[in-house]
Amino acid sequence: MRKATIIIHIISAGLLVFSAIYWIKKEPEPLEPTVVEIDKETNNVLYFEDGSPSANTLIVGKWQSTSNQQWYKVYLDDYDGDGYFWGKEWDEQEDVKEEDLSYHGNGWFRWKIEDNELIELSSMDSRDVPIPKQYDIIKLREDTLTIREVYSKKNYNFAKW
Repeated sequence: MRKATIIIHIISAGLLVFSAIYWIKKEPEPLEPTVVEIDKETNNVLYFEDGSPSANTLIVGKWQSTSNQQWYKVYLDDYDGDGYFWGKEWDEQEDVKEEDLSYHGNGWFRWKIEDNELIELSSMDSRDVPIPKQYDIIKLREDTLTIREVYSKKNYNFAKW
């Protein structure tokens, strides 16, 4: 009986060693990188699935102000974490074009929608200090966005571009 126990322990130890060697030598599964390729033009943005949550499809896209047709906002489905997605805005009336924006610097913001409120955290080139803007969503349809600034109560109307 003692020999049988010793043989079982030797076989178990052998299997354990074999399993460990197999696990160590096994090629690791290649990780799928999260890749977002952003060209200078909004219409050329490519997204690759990485398991991140999706943004509200009604707001994602390029919007043009109806009162200042040189002011644009782009809400992307590019997840940044904590419920926020990336976006950017520029005003060509101020001689700023989309291609002038440095990636995630001036003109870029993180955004999310919570309880019918649109929250934007603006970025800066010089430091990572988000500047919050809060808007009540008055109207959000496939081609129309109306938001009201929480503090000034000023309305802004946009049309999908």
